[in-house]
Amino acid sequence: MIDLHCHILPGLDDGAVDLQDSVAMAEQAEEDGIEVVCATPHIRSDHDVRVDELTGRIDAVNRELARRGVGVQVVNGGEVADEALDTVADSKLRCVSLGGTGTMLAQFGPNTLAFSGTYKEVRPDGTVVVPNGLPLSGSGTIASAGNGFTGTLKLFTLTETLDGRFYGPAADEFGASFYGDGSVGTLIGRRDATLASSGGTTSFTVKSASRRATYDSSGKTAPLAGDNVWDVKTFAVDTAAGQRTVTDLLGGSAIFPDSSKVASESDANITTYRVTNGTQTDSLTLFNQGSSNTQLALTYSSFGYWRQAKPSADPTRTDVSERMFTYGVRSASDFVPKSGTASYAGVIFGHGAATSVGGPQYQLGGTGHVDFDFGTQKFSASLDPTLTNTATTVTSPWFRMTVSAGSITFANVGTVGTNVPAAAIFSGQLVASNVVAGTLDGNFYGPNLEEIGAVFRANSTFAGSGVEVVGAFAGKKQ
Repeated sequence: MIDLHCHILPGLDDGAVDLQDSVAMAEQAEEDGIEVVCATPHIRSDHDVRVDELTGRIDAVNRELARRGVGVQVVNGGEVADEALDTVADSKLRCVSLGGTGTMLAQFGPNTLAFSGTYKEVRPDGTVVVPNGLPLSGSGTIASAGNGFTGTLKLFTLTETLDGRFYGPAADEFGASFYGDGSVGTLIGRRDATLASSGGTTSFTVKSASRRATYDSSGKTAPLAGDNVWDVKTFAVDTAAGQRTVTDLLGGSAIFPDSSKVASESDANITTYRVTNGTQTDSLTLFNQGSSNTQLALTYSSFGYWRQAKPSADPTRTDVSERMFTYGVRSASDFVPKSGTASYAGVIFGHGAATSVGGPQYQLGGTGHVDFDFGTQKFSASLDPTLTNTATTVTSPWFRMTVSAGSITFANVGTVGTNVPAAAIFSGQLVASNVVAGTLDGNFYGPNLEEIGAVFRANSTFAGSGVEVVGAFAGKKQ
């Protein structure tokens, strides 16, 4: 734990009277579970605090704490009054200032922003206090007209108001100020080619599940081999060109321009695109973000269904690959809590078919909820899927699928070669009728874990026959 505001330096202002008093404050902090204390003496005209002496004073306190075996580190800081900004030299203010780096992901379709990164205290000589930094996160909304945006920025325990705008002909740069809850500062940045090219493309690393099958006119016959290698690898949206691109792990891809939208298969909740290239037909169905979605209004995440159909070696059949994937602004692992709980409720979407020859095809729907215990890094889930026969349009409940002891793990799953942050992932076995039916794999999305998205491939029975599906679950924090 870190204390960001403490008048622990002796004999400077209205805080610690002497060194013994400083030690007592540090000992109390240690008892409270605090490991780092930011010394924040008053920087204003009615206190004789010499900024250029603070580093030496902090070092002296730290030496005494180390000598006495107190497990607390004191680092640079300051409670800077507005008047000091005009009277104290910039070179001295750096001794009590913060700096840092991070990313801002702007989605101009739903007009949302998400910030993640770290901020650090920097000494005048360039050395950094608390080298690993402290977490920075935030979210915002892009104005419907003009170049402005507003939002909030979280600096560890502080929540600040954020006000900024984009600059350049293609929103090439941005600048923003933050203020309100105890700090004031600016954020500046420019478009990063590793996240969004000059053409306006945003590329997402995804979670994916897939299945392959061969169909005749009456239904499914038998699965095809190599399901996992057909998983989706990336999903990219190019707003400038008006197109979407999906790629799989074997290097295959499909591009869906705005003109390929199928109006008869699109509504407020989903949008479907379809392209034909020779004998191959690709379809892409995306779950729409925003408040107009009547099933679930998502802000930071969504999911998609990519269906690829081409002639089989048997001219009477069609080989089909079906892939479900989730994507969005993933929560950086640094911002996933290590204690407490959270619950998410949401919807299920997917496709599948009976495993018997000539059996029907199904569309998967339903609802579910997922509960996380961040202290134990475990989660449980309960999904209640439905199956809709695509030929008869009859919808029936399927077996409840549960996860009883899933795990949260923290791994470097950021995109190789980019600054996409490592993210926390979760995974657990899905059980239906006391039999393992599949695996639920997911990510957290949003700067404060506002949403989750997960995929699964599952096998169970329905109407006396085996059924295999691929699906996605999207949920919002309750």
